[in-house]
Amino acid sequence: FQVDEQGAKLHNAEFNIFAHGNQMTLNPDIGIAIGKEPVYTKDAETGNFVFNKNNATFYVDIERGDAYFRGTIQADKYLDKNGKEMLTDEYKFKSDFLELRGLKITDGSTTTLEIDKNGHVTMQGDITINNGAPDGTFISGTNIYAPMIRSPQIIWYESSDPTGETELGRIEEDVGGDGTGNQTKLLKMTSEQGLAIKSNNGGLSLEAKKGIWLADFATAQKGFSVRGALSIAATGACPSLTDKDGWVNVESALGKLEKRISVLEKSN
Repeated sequence: FQVDEQGAKLHNAEFNIFAHGNQMTLNPDIGIAIGKEPVYTKDAETGNFVFNKNNATFYVDIERGDAYFRGTIQADKYLDKNGKEMLTDEYKFKSDFLELRGLKITDGSTTTLEIDKNGHVTMQGDITINNGAPDGTFISGTNIYAPMIRSPQIIWYESSDPTGETELGRIEEDVGGDGTGNQTKLLKMTSEQGLAIKSNNGGLSLEAKKGIWLADFATAQKGFSVRGALSIAATGACPSLTDKDGWVNVESALGKLEKRISVLEKSN
């Protein structure tokens, strides 16, 4: 122990203060600590000092500079290692310090929401998106409920093929004709397995101001069938209905067929 004009020095020793079961220590081998006695112990085999984390409420490791606080930290400013302030005037973290490498939220036992560093999202529960509207989009399990779905293309995959490698059909935009030779935009529905339209009440209504068209004369020749009972083929009902763009008007074909049936009924 040395006292001179430069002050007081304690060499090769530790400085401890004890009172009421509490301890404050300055130990040049381990660091600074406060808490319940003892705040550190000495390993009998190695002779190294080790902080007693169950008793210490605060300590600073002298080698690594690591600090441990059991209570609350309060300060006027929080700076990064370069001295840059991390908080705004409203004591919120600035956006520069909110870059995340993933996010995980848990209820204590189960991870309810996780976003990994690649942006993949895994969650438990439902998703509600309303943007202020009373009836918004709602996703629950494997079901999506929405008042409107807007997409230039919807692709149909078999339920047993979640990867979607085998495409069975799609709904998309196509180029067609209206019998005048001019191109028009069509809603195209394709299916590798055929197309089934069923209506339990009110029947099925197909309405088009310029008629219902089949893609070409060859398509019409294959027949247009309703419930398997009524078939219109180009060779029978509409042999001369090919228009400028190659489309066949089914509505005209039905009208011509109706006239033929009427003639047959009168002749019988």
